[in-house]
Amino acid sequence: MPKPNLEVASRPRPSWISERVDGLGLVGSRDLKTGKCIFPCIPDESPSAPRYAAVSLSRRGVVYSFTVIHPNPKTGEKPFTLVYVDFPEGARAFGRLDLDAGVRAQIGMHVNVRVETNSSGTRYDFSAATEQAQ
Repeated sequence: MPKPNLEVASRPRPSWISERVDGLGLVGSRDLKTGKCIFPCIPDESPSAPRYAAVSLSRRGVVYSFTVIHPNPKTGEKPFTLVYVDFPEGARAFGRLDLDAGVRAQIGMHVNVRVETNSSGTRYDFSAATEQAQ
């Protein structure tokens, strides 16, 4: 049985991440006055915090916009896609889109959120949803 990584376990989780029954998820904030939802969530320490309520964001969103980044060939990095994703709760998030070879990003495509914690910290990205209908 592998030993738990104590460095990861002891690191505080960012406020925009929540532990759910089905794993880690993203957290946004809803303005109590206007109803507008934003991501990431407003930190509890913010003077604006009383105006907002935490909202768990759906695991699936829709690509609003994207761009493909082509790193300098000297870096050895492959091109990658960055997206803005709209969630049903009204929030919009920015992140990297992980696509299978030969698949291209499209505005309106459905994507799933993936949240991972490792020794480098906690990060999220998006992957193409296998089913396009929600």
